[in-house]
Amino acid sequence: HRHTLPALQAPSSSRTMQSAKLAFCNSVSVVPTARTTTTPPAVSRSANVRSSASSFCNRPVFNHPYSTTSSTAPAPMGGVSMTSWKERSERRAKSITPFKNFLTQRAIQTLATYSREFLDETSAEFVEEFGGHSGLHAYQGYKFMKMDWNEYLISMVSAPTETYTIKKNNPYRGGTPGNPYIKETFLSYKVVVDPSKIATRLMECREHIANEFHQDLGLIGQESLEIVRHHRAMVTHKKDDQGALQMAIFDHDPLHNTSSPKRAGTYELLKRMLAVYAYREVVAARKAAAEAGIDRAAEAEAAWLERMFAEHGTPLEGSSHRYGMGKEFVEKVLNSSPRIVGGIDGVEPALVDPSKLAMMMLKEMEALAECWQDAVMPGLTEEDHLNLRRTLLEDKVKVEVEVEGE
Repeated sequence: HRHTLPALQAPSSSRTMQSAKLAFCNSVSVVPTARTTTTPPAVSRSANVRSSASSFCNRPVFNHPYSTTSSTAPAPMGGVSMTSWKERSERRAKSITPFKNFLTQRAIQTLATYSREFLDETSAEFVEEFGGHSGLHAYQGYKFMKMDWNEYLISMVSAPTETYTIKKNNPYRGGTPGNPYIKETFLSYKVVVDPSKIATRLMECREHIANEFHQDLGLIGQESLEIVRHHRAMVTHKKDDQGALQMAIFDHDPLHNTSSPKRAGTYELLKRMLAVYAYREVVAARKAAAEAGIDRAAEAEAAWLERMFAEHGTPLEGSSHRYGMGKEFVEKVLNSSPRIVGGIDGVEPALVDPSKLAMMMLKEMEALAECWQDAVMPGLTEEDHLNLRRTLLEDKVKVEVEVEGE
């Protein structure tokens, strides 16, 4: 698997290089935020491109009326009511559980990969099929988990030890290959699988991948700016000269970094997930604006975006090993032409501006990425695992006290 990224200056640290390997480098000035992240240095561009692309991205109509880093609700702006802001905050908070479920899914797939590298096929199959998750080995999506992450880990830690008898063909049976007169013999041996030990290894993988999530989600803002820069270059000049500076790199080099073996694929899935959740949020926001009578074109915009997703976006929620799907959907919306809808049968005509909807999606992707970053800040995943073990220990002690009392 390969990613593309613009030519970079020499990174200042190995961590910067790891982050740089997984995203497009920012080609225009970054929108100031309250968060400080490690970002790869960008290739210097001409001042006129930098200024025009930045102003295009920062038009006031597309600015978010809220901030995930603020403890208090900001004043309504951009035609969004306080009720709508609260509903958005609630929806964003609900996305944390699916996000952590996806983190657990990638930890399972990573642990299975490591187990197979060390010829431990039994542990790999156990962790992939535990809890009814058969088929996870070939899955490349973000919605495979059939239970929440904490339920999965608790059930694995609490599961009893199991003994498996492995039976294989004996390759040293003698005689010529395929001789029908020599009876087939088998080798058999027993393997003891301790789910609690596997759960411990799974949590360690989960903590490592959570740190990668935290680094890589900080690049979503630069991804958005790169999409805008490319779009503006194609509209203005009908070509993108900076695109020729992008170079292909491998997603994983075990000799020079500590990235997990599925990091590039994980970053691709994160972008797909962000695109889907951003689409849903924009549709919900436009419908809310229509119901509140704030924007007469909002209902038409929501309906158009829903049709667009039904036609081009449904593969984002499935399993696919193809890269760039989330970006392609956003660009499909961004490159669509404005249109007038309505105007017949008494329906008031309204202008649908796809570029406006695409910019709203990009802004929502950035806001969601920051929210998810907060959920996997260094130390928080370890704290989740510690609380989980504390709960299990308290339940065990409670059961023992009840038994002694009887």
